[in-house]
Amino acid sequence: MKSKNKNNVFTLPKSATAITLHLSNETWEWLDSVTETSSGKAIENRKIFRELISMMQTTDENDKQFYRLAKTCKGQSQISEVALAESWGMGRKQCHNLLLNLERMGVIKLTSDRTASVVTFTCVVGWQTADGDYSFNPESPWGN
Repeated sequence: MKSKNKNNVFTLPKSATAITLHLSNETWEWLDSVTETSSGKAIENRKIFRELISMMQTTDENDKQFYRLAKTCKGQSQISEVALAESWGMGRKQCHNLLLNLERMGVIKLTSDRTASVVTFTCVVGWQTADGDYSFNPESPWGN
C-alpha cells in the first residue's frame, strides 16, 4: 500500500505483502490525531503506528540489531524506547507513556525487564507473504 505523499508510505513487516489488523474505534481516532512532543512539535500518530508495525517479526528468527537479545517470536519485536523516542522527537518517558497508551487500547502488549523491551502486536491478526501463504499471528487474541 503506497501513497504519493512520502510521509504516508506504509512499510509492511519484513516478508509480508499484506497484514490484517483488528483496531478499536478509539484506536482509529488516535490514528487520525497527533501527539505533541515535549519540545512542542506535533507528530502524526499514523507515523508512530507505521514505524512500530514495520518492526514486527514474521518469523521466529531474532533481529540481531541489539547487544542483548530478548527471546522474541512471530508477531513481536524487540525495541529500544530510547531509539523510538529519538525517531519520534520526544523524550523516553513520553515514548514509554505512549506505548502504555497503545497497550491500553489493545494495539500492543509491552514487556520490559532490565535488559530488553519487547512489543507484542496484539492488533495484528495475521499477514500474507509473497507466495500467497497466510499466517495467523500466534500472539494475537483475534487469530485462528
